[in-house]
Amino acid sequence: MTGCVLADGGCTDEELVERNGHGVALASIQAMRARYEHDWQSGDTRPPWERSPHRNHPGLASNKEEDALAKLSGEEREALTEKIETLTSMGFSDDVAISALLQCDGDVDSALDHLLEN
Repeated sequence: MTGCVLADGGCTDEELVERNGHGVALASIQAMRARYEHDWQSGDTRPPWERSPHRNHPGLASNKEEDALAKLSGEEREALTEKIETLTSMGFSDDVAISALLQCDGDVDSALDHLLEN
């Protein structure tokens, strides 16, 4: 069986820039395509904070944010994972998404606004 990905509706990167309602830039869309895992069965299933701990990237998260992550319950981490995936699907890295969500009290819309402003 052969499958195909229609997540982009067959649009070019430029067409996706024109169509998206969040102001996602061309470079971000291109980055999303570059990161797309065609072989999803071999992908890394660990939560974003485990596969790419932002503490290894100075400046992306403060100690306060790292402490906030450490205090999350399993249910809160699961909810955060979904929100991180929403932002990473728009082209933001795991680290940047985590930082923005923690700065915006977990609100995806506020985090997106914050990321697009910066």
